Amino acid sequence: MTYALMQTTMEAPPIEALRKAFLSSHALSAADAMFVADDAYGILARDLDGDDAQNVAASLAAEGVHVELVAEGDLPRLPEPALFVGFQFYPQFLRLLNAREEHTDVPYPGIRLVAVGYDRQAVRLEIVFGDATLRYHASLEHLHFHHEPSMHGRSPGQNLVLLVRQLHQRLPGAIFNRGAHNLTDGAAVEHVEDFIAYPRTSAFFEEMVWLLWKARRGDAPIAS
Repeated sequence: MTYALMQTTMEAPPIEALRKAFLSSHALSAADAMFVADDAYGILARDLDGDDAQNVAASLAAEGVHVELVAEGDLPRLPEPALFVGFQFYPQFLRLLNAREEHTDVPYPGIRLVAVGYDRQAVRLEIVFGDATLRYHASLEHLHFHHEPSMHGRSPGQNLVLLVRQLHQRLPGAIFNRGAHNLTDGAAVEHVEDFIAYPRTSAFFEEMVWLLWKARRGDAPIAS
């Protein structure tokens, strides 16, 4: 059985604390500390054997950094996504349209997570239904806004901000990742990428897994 080191908060741990803790690991090295600190979006390490995970966790605790050991098999698994390129808001559900304009109606109460991020390659929008039961994905490059009459932004980026804000209003019990949350405060957004940047694609998806894991425990942040 292998384990993941899960952060208790999203605060990035000090690099020096990681360096010291990784000296007790045979899978991690002090040289990994800077990369791990930069990529700390909920999961510090994965696929560690039990002894290694316990040693690193104890060493981190001695440095004031607390993590939880979670068996890899107990973590949420993101399913393969269904792609969508358009959407429409209805009173009881969100309609998603694929490239052939076939639609799927997603009831608002079932939407658990909305995640937006820019990983230096693409602007991603992810919508997760239930306990990672279904996942829907769109990229800003291929997302069309003309199906929804309320979209009136001047650019795709501004329309994406409007989309996230409307979802935030309709989903009071949903989780919004850091990128999506950064778009919901009503402030003007000129370049959306500046508000939703992630250092790597892995950081974006690991944050999603961490948020869904927290949701299973009943302590994930929700829309406010």
